[in-house]
Amino acid sequence: MILLDSYNTKKILVVGFGKTGFSSARSLRKSGADIYIWDDNNIFRDLAIENGFTIFEYKKHDINTFDEIIWSPGVPHSYPVPHPIAQEAKKVGVRIKSDIDLLFQGQNKASYYCISGTNGKSTTTVMVAHILKNAGKNIQVGGNLGRAVLDLEPLGHDGIYILEISSFQSELLQNFKPTISALLNISPDHIDRHGSMDGYVNAKAQLFKSQSQGSIAIINDDDEYCRNIKSMILRNSKLEVISISVDHKVTNGIFVESNILKDSFFEKNYELDLSVFNHLYGRHNNQNIAFAYTISKICGIKIEEIIDSLSSFHGLSHRQEIVGQYSNILFINDSKATNWASALQALSSYNNIYWVAGGISKGSYPEDFKLYSKNIKKAFLIGQSANEISDFLNNKNIPNIIHSSLEDATLNAWEQANRDNNTQSTILLSPACASMDMFKNFEERGEAFVSYVKKSFLGNLND
Repeated sequence: MILLDSYNTKKILVVGFGKTGFSSARSLRKSGADIYIWDDNNIFRDLAIENGFTIFEYKKHDINTFDEIIWSPGVPHSYPVPHPIAQEAKKVGVRIKSDIDLLFQGQNKASYYCISGTNGKSTTTVMVAHILKNAGKNIQVGGNLGRAVLDLEPLGHDGIYILEISSFQSELLQNFKPTISALLNISPDHIDRHGSMDGYVNAKAQLFKSQSQGSIAIINDDDEYCRNIKSMILRNSKLEVISISVDHKVTNGIFVESNILKDSFFEKNYELDLSVFNHLYGRHNNQNIAFAYTISKICGIKIEEIIDSLSSFHGLSHRQEIVGQYSNILFINDSKATNWASALQALSSYNNIYWVAGGISKGSYPEDFKLYSKNIKKAFLIGQSANEISDFLNNKNIPNIIHSSLEDATLNAWEQANRDNNTQSTILLSPACASMDMFKNFEERGEAFVSYVKKSFLGNLND
């Protein structure tokens, strides 16, 4: 746990009592602060009371009496409706901070490697951590992935915090100064929270605006949103910028061409054949590896150590996870694909796809879908948006059928793949939608798919 001696006797309001808020409240209380809690959900307010915290009351407590407000990223503060506490704090001049700002305040001698983006940030974060840990570096991993940052262990000057940063977190940053900030990609997501695509992009860009002169920005050069942020950095700051591409050559960075990683920044003319990592297949993994390679090289890791660690890294569940293969049919669990950009990456990675998709649509149907549709044999649709996606696919002349359950869709996909009898087929769960219409979260959806596939099909392998 991170303790902050400078908060002893301070009066602090923590807004939101989920994972981040609970962590912040415990850390600050142990540091000697007087803690008050507010959560819009009465269940979490009751949980705060059970843990010995005082509940903030609008009529009883004056916001002007608080030294600071620590805001949880899961609580909207400005959109779609300005939160009354945030409004009042702004009016009276009480500073709103994040738990990441507190971590930096308490551990300012450590280094901070931050990874953000719409898709791939969890895998890249864990991949970087795997490489650095194997190389003997003193690291802690958290943020949007895993533990809340104030639950991490204190690190000295040789320590490295590897943090996954969401747009909900980056928009709150005040005093945080990352050593390295990496932006993997940006595609439409969380518009309901940020109000517009511009709002979402600005939230992502905030991570770079907080960096100090001489810090490093690693930015994808393959999408327009990221290129615009890179241009903003080059105009307005003195950060060192390294470009990453899996689509074209870059002159001052790392790029992938014909499945070969090429280094034009650290080791001029160095090339790494990514096909040797056949467990890390596809364009998305090429991008993840390119970013992980770059961060590792900045950290001084030898190429041999990077290669060894990539060879032993097997990714995260629900992210193009290979469930298994029976005969000529491969099963892939990509339940984490909760938006179209992520699903398109999966659709570009396999041939003869029997695609299981659907859930709660985030809208913004891709204009370039035709580029990916050639790999789809048939779609098997589920969930709240099934009819909507079906209409979209019908306009693209892609065969599809609507099912009432994930199990029925998977079974029908299996039956169709068997009838077609391709040399190689893929049954791909890559929903392009959120899961909460039928499941608690994307993890539960993915686990249901894996369980059904293993029970119904792959069990035959053990007969």
